[in-house]
Amino acid sequence: MRTFPRNNPSWQMLQRRKCHLAPGLYRRLPTAISRKLDSDWAPVLKMLDMLSPLPDAVVLFWANHRRGHLLFVPSGCRYLPGSMPWQDHKLQAVAEIGVQEMFTDKAQALSTVAELLDHLLGSECEAGGKRLSDGAGLNRALEKVGAEVVELSSLGYGPKGTEHDPRAYFAQGVAAYLADQRSLNTQDPLLEKLLRHTIFSEEFWSAHPLMP
Repeated sequence: MRTFPRNNPSWQMLQRRKCHLAPGLYRRLPTAISRKLDSDWAPVLKMLDMLSPLPDAVVLFWANHRRGHLLFVPSGCRYLPGSMPWQDHKLQAVAEIGVQEMFTDKAQALSTVAELLDHLLGSECEAGGKRLSDGAGLNRALEKVGAEVVELSSLGYGPKGTEHDPRAYFAQGVAAYLADQRSLNTQDPLLEKLLRHTIFSEEFWSAHPLMP
Protein backbone atom coordinates (compact mmCIF):
# COMPACT_ATOMS: atom_id res chain seq x y z
CA MET A 1 0.00 0.00 0.00
CA ARG A 2 1.40 3.38 -0.98
CA THR A 3 1.78 6.13 1.61
CA PHE A 4 2.64 9.79 1.49
CA PRO A 5 6.10 10.72 2.85
CA ARG A 6 5.35 11.34 6.54
CA ASN A 7 8.55 13.31 7.18
CA ASN A 8 8.31 15.51 4.10
CA PRO A 9 7.83 19.17 5.13
CA SER A 10 5.49 19.94 2.23
CA TRP A 11 3.13 17.11 3.11
CA GLN A 12 3.30 17.96 6.80
CA MET A 13 2.35 21.54 5.98
CA LEU A 14 -0.53 20.40 3.78
CA GLN A 15 -1.82 18.18 6.56
CA ARG A 16 -1.53 20.91 9.17
CA ARG A 17 -2.84 23.87 7.18
CA LYS A 18 -5.37 22.44 4.77
CA CYS A 19 -7.00 19.42 6.40
CA HIS A 20 -9.91 19.90 8.83
CA LEU A 21 -12.30 17.58 10.64
CA ALA A 22 -16.00 18.37 10.97
CA PRO A 23 -17.01 18.66 14.63
CA GLY A 24 -17.79 15.29 16.19
CA LEU A 25 -16.83 13.50 12.99
CA TYR A 26 -15.80 10.18 14.55
CA ARG A 27 -18.96 9.67 16.60
CA ARG A 28 -21.18 10.61 13.65
CA LEU A 29 -19.84 7.80 11.47
CA PRO A 30 -21.58 4.42 11.14
CA THR A 31 -19.94 1.76 13.30
CA ALA A 32 -18.96 -0.20 10.19
CA ILE A 33 -16.83 2.78 9.10
CA SER A 34 -15.54 4.03 12.46
CA ARG A 35 -14.21 0.60 13.42
CA LYS A 36 -11.88 0.84 10.41
CA LEU A 37 -10.28 4.01 11.80
CA ASP A 38 -7.66 3.83 14.53
CA SER A 39 -7.82 7.57 15.37
CA ASP A 40 -9.84 10.71 14.70
CA TRP A 41 -7.14 11.85 12.27
CA ALA A 42 -7.12 8.55 10.32
CA PRO A 43 -9.36 9.82 7.46
CA VAL A 44 -6.87 12.62 6.75
CA LEU A 45 -3.92 10.23 6.65
CA LYS A 46 -5.89 7.86 4.40
CA MET A 47 -6.70 10.65 1.95
CA LEU A 48 -3.11 11.91 1.89
CA ASP A 49 -1.99 8.36 1.14
CA MET A 50 -4.43 8.33 -1.77
CA LEU A 51 -2.96 11.62 -3.01
CA SER A 52 0.66 10.49 -2.62
CA PRO A 53 1.43 10.46 -6.39
CA LEU A 54 1.16 14.27 -6.41
CA PRO A 55 4.56 15.90 -7.00
CA ASP A 56 6.11 17.81 -4.13
CA ALA A 57 5.92 21.07 -6.11
CA VAL A 58 2.12 20.85 -6.28
CA VAL A 59 1.82 19.89 -2.62
CA LEU A 60 4.03 22.79 -1.51
CA PHE A 61 2.17 25.34 -3.64
CA TRP A 62 -1.17 24.06 -2.36
CA ALA A 63 -0.05 24.01 1.27
CA ASN A 64 1.22 27.59 1.08
CA HIS A 65 -1.83 28.99 -0.69
CA ARG A 66 -4.50 30.77 1.30
CA ARG A 67 -7.26 28.94 -0.56
CA GLY A 68 -8.06 25.28 -1.09
CA HIS A 69 -9.04 23.24 1.96
CA LEU A 70 -10.16 19.67 2.64
CA LEU A 71 -12.98 19.33 5.16
CA PHE A 72 -13.70 15.78 6.26
CA VAL A 73 -17.40 15.20 6.93
CA PRO A 74 -19.38 12.01 7.70
CA SER A 75 -20.81 11.62 4.18
CA GLY A 76 -21.26 13.48 0.92
CA CYS A 77 -18.63 14.91 -1.40
CA ARG A 78 -18.76 18.32 -3.04
CA TYR A 79 -16.46 21.16 -3.99
CA LEU A 80 -17.46 24.61 -2.72
CA PRO A 81 -15.50 27.27 -4.64
CA GLY A 82 -16.61 30.17 -2.43
CA SER A 83 -16.01 30.73 1.28
CA MET A 84 -17.56 29.10 4.31
CA PRO A 85 -17.47 29.98 8.02
CA TRP A 86 -15.06 27.91 10.07
CA GLN A 87 -14.44 28.47 13.78
CA ASP A 88 -13.48 32.16 14.10
CA HIS A 89 -12.67 32.77 10.42
CA LYS A 90 -13.56 31.59 6.92
CA LEU A 91 -12.19 28.90 4.65
CA GLN A 92 -12.00 29.69 0.95
CA ALA A 93 -12.46 27.01 -1.70
CA VAL A 94 -13.37 23.89 0.26
CA ALA A 95 -13.62 20.29 -0.87
CA GLU A 96 -15.93 18.44 1.51
CA ILE A 97 -14.84 14.82 1.65
CA GLY A 98 -17.28 12.24 2.97
CA VAL A 99 -15.43 9.66 5.05
CA GLN A 100 -18.05 7.05 4.12
CA GLU A 101 -17.34 7.68 0.43
CA MET A 102 -13.62 7.20 1.03
CA PHE A 103 -14.47 3.57 1.80
CA THR A 104 -17.45 3.00 -0.49
CA ASP A 105 -16.86 5.28 -3.50
CA LYS A 106 -13.20 6.25 -3.62
CA ALA A 107 -13.55 7.70 -7.13
CA GLN A 108 -16.09 10.24 -5.90
CA ALA A 109 -13.88 11.34 -3.01
CA LEU A 110 -10.83 11.68 -5.26
CA SER A 111 -12.70 13.49 -8.03
CA THR A 112 -13.84 16.09 -5.48
CA VAL A 113 -10.22 16.77 -4.54
CA ALA A 114 -9.41 16.91 -8.25
CA GLU A 115 -12.04 19.64 -8.70
CA LEU A 116 -10.19 21.72 -6.12
CA LEU A 117 -6.85 21.13 -7.85
CA ASP A 118 -8.43 21.98 -11.22
CA HIS A 119 -9.54 25.33 -9.81
CA LEU A 120 -6.25 25.92 -7.98
CA LEU A 121 -4.12 25.36 -11.10
CA GLY A 122 -6.54 27.33 -13.27
CA SER A 123 -6.96 30.52 -11.26
CA GLU A 124 -5.73 29.94 -7.69
CA CYS A 125 -9.31 29.10 -6.65
CA GLU A 126 -10.49 32.64 -7.31
CA ALA A 127 -14.23 32.95 -6.75
CA GLY A 128 -15.70 32.77 -10.23
CA GLY A 129 -12.24 32.07 -11.66
CA LYS A 130 -11.61 29.64 -14.49
CA ARG A 131 -10.28 26.15 -14.03
CA LEU A 132 -7.51 24.32 -15.82
CA SER A 133 -10.18 22.27 -17.60
CA ASP A 134 -11.65 25.52 -18.95
CA GLY A 135 -8.39 26.04 -20.82
CA ALA A 136 -6.94 28.36 -18.18
CA GLY A 137 -3.68 28.04 -16.25
CA LEU A 138 -1.31 29.82 -13.88
CA ASN A 139 1.40 29.92 -16.55
CA ARG A 140 1.66 29.34 -20.29
CA ALA A 141 2.57 25.68 -19.89
CA LEU A 142 -0.54 25.05 -17.77
CA GLU A 143 -2.71 26.94 -20.25
CA LYS A 144 -1.48 24.49 -22.88
CA VAL A 145 -2.32 21.56 -20.59
CA GLY A 146 -5.79 22.99 -20.04
CA ALA A 147 -6.35 23.38 -23.77
CA GLU A 148 -5.30 19.75 -24.30
CA VAL A 149 -7.74 18.59 -21.60
CA VAL A 150 -10.56 20.41 -23.39
CA GLU A 151 -9.56 18.81 -26.70
CA LEU A 152 -9.20 15.31 -25.26
CA SER A 153 -12.56 15.49 -23.51
CA SER A 154 -14.28 15.78 -26.88
CA LEU A 155 -12.82 12.48 -28.14
CA GLY A 156 -15.14 10.38 -26.02
CA TYR A 157 -12.65 8.11 -24.25
CA GLY A 158 -13.64 9.34 -20.79
CA PRO A 159 -16.63 8.20 -18.72
CA LYS A 160 -20.03 8.58 -20.33
CA GLY A 161 -21.17 12.19 -20.46
CA THR A 162 -17.78 13.78 -19.95
CA GLU A 163 -17.25 14.40 -23.68
CA HIS A 164 -19.37 17.54 -23.21
CA ASP A 165 -17.99 18.42 -19.77
CA PRO A 166 -14.22 19.04 -19.61
CA ARG A 167 -14.42 19.73 -15.87
CA ALA A 168 -15.94 16.32 -15.14
CA TYR A 169 -13.53 14.72 -17.61
CA PHE A 170 -10.52 16.19 -15.82
CA ALA A 171 -11.81 15.46 -12.31
CA GLN A 172 -12.68 11.86 -13.08
CA GLY A 173 -9.47 11.39 -15.04
CA VAL A 174 -7.28 12.62 -12.18
CA ALA A 175 -9.25 10.44 -9.77
CA ALA A 176 -8.68 7.44 -12.04
CA TYR A 177 -4.96 8.23 -12.29
CA LEU A 178 -4.66 8.38 -8.51
CA ALA A 179 -6.68 5.21 -7.96
CA ASP A 180 -5.30 3.02 -10.76
CA GLN A 181 -2.96 4.60 -13.29
CA ARG A 182 -2.72 1.42 -15.39
CA SER A 183 -6.49 1.20 -15.70
CA LEU A 184 -6.66 4.80 -16.91
CA ASN A 185 -3.92 4.05 -19.44
CA THR A 186 -6.09 1.26 -20.84
CA GLN A 187 -9.27 3.33 -20.94
CA ASP A 188 -7.87 6.71 -22.00
CA PRO A 189 -4.16 6.45 -22.89
CA LEU A 190 -3.93 10.02 -24.18
CA LEU A 191 -5.15 11.51 -20.92
CA GLU A 192 -2.96 9.18 -18.85
CA LYS A 193 0.07 10.26 -20.89
CA LEU A 194 -0.81 13.95 -20.55
CA LEU A 195 -1.22 13.71 -16.77
CA ARG A 196 1.92 11.60 -16.37
CA HIS A 197 4.08 14.11 -18.24
CA THR A 198 2.57 17.28 -16.74
CA ILE A 199 0.49 17.41 -13.54
CA PHE A 200 2.15 14.33 -12.04
CA SER A 201 5.67 15.04 -13.28
CA GLU A 202 8.36 16.57 -11.07
CA GLU A 203 10.30 17.42 -14.26
CA PHE A 204 7.34 19.41 -15.60
CA TRP A 205 7.15 21.51 -12.46
CA SER A 206 10.93 22.03 -12.42
CA ALA A 207 10.67 23.48 -15.91
CA HIS A 208 7.46 25.42 -15.23
CA PRO A 209 7.48 26.30 -11.51
CA LEU A 210 4.42 27.50 -9.67
CA MET A 211 5.09 30.90 -8.18
CA PRO A 212 3.87 31.41 -4.58
